[in-house]
Amino acid sequence: MRKLFWLLDPFEKPSDAVETGAWVAGLSEKLKIPIQPVHVLSGGALAFSPEIHAAWLMQVALQAETRLRKLVDRLKVPHLLPPVVLSEIYRSRSEAVAALLEFARESDVELFVLQRLSGAKKNAKIGGFAETLLLKSEIPVLVVPRHRRSELTIKPRVPSKLVVGLDLEGDPLPMLDLVFQWAKRLGARVHLFHSALPYPSMGYRATADIFPGDWSGPVAPMTLSSWQADLQARRKRMESFRVRAQKKGVPCTIEIDSASTRAVDGLLRCARARRADWIAVAGKSGKWSALILGSVSRTLAREAPCPVWIVRLESERESEKRSARKLRAA
Repeated sequence: MRKLFWLLDPFEKPSDAVETGAWVAGLSEKLKIPIQPVHVLSGGALAFSPEIHAAWLMQVALQAETRLRKLVDRLKVPHLLPPVVLSEIYRSRSEAVAALLEFARESDVELFVLQRLSGAKKNAKIGGFAETLLLKSEIPVLVVPRHRRSELTIKPRVPSKLVVGLDLEGDPLPMLDLVFQWAKRLGARVHLFHSALPYPSMGYRATADIFPGDWSGPVAPMTLSSWQADLQARRKRMESFRVRAQKKGVPCTIEIDSASTRAVDGLLRCARARRADWIAVAGKSGKWSALILGSVSRTLAREAPCPVWIVRLESERESEKRSARKLRAA
């Protein structure tokens, strides 16, 4: 049986972890899947130097393990595996994330669940370790907004409405099949959302302005007739995805937004209007595409009012590696 990793900070207040606890409890009950609380003692996060004394690190690790057990016991989330603390003298945050990913692969993990550091849009952030994990993880990540609660009573939450942001410039089928598989397991409905550039064209292909991907460069603005034909083609493709979902036994609706100039704004409005339990999006932003285009997935992780499920596909990771090699060789 596969498992989920619940990333926890043993030094946080128990009330700060209640929201994440509600989601992992719901997933555990619905999917009958084991949940493992995990904390990584990142040297970068704790300002450890490589020369730190091993005995001191051991004391900190023991303290973290004790606090993590107490935190989990106070939250009373059912069906949890014993908590684990990964503790080494990691020279960087990337090294700590790499250790977590290796441990997760050995443990056959299919989802990371972690919490956003702050919930306010003005200063929303998800933390440096989480940012690095989003960029490097081949395992899907669920980022849960923080809502502090005075009571520690956990009421399990299960998503029943998933809003999925789609980029039609690439091949979304691998991500969609994973989403449909999870939706069927959870008994959830799916709403597919795609953002097309409004008319008149901004002078760039949709990939460059809607969802991160390969840089498309400036092109000639579309005529009204060509824009309408493009929109119709996108609608037809979205309809094929809806039919695919229904054949898999998943209720599905579609929406194409041609009014928003930024896809992330339209997607957030859609999620609020639909009262989505989760937003699912392909995490296409790697080191180089994020540098050029910014990151829709990271913006959603910081600002969305509900948990954001970020899926990074193998094809995207290979594309990022090829782009990085080309830039280094240039």
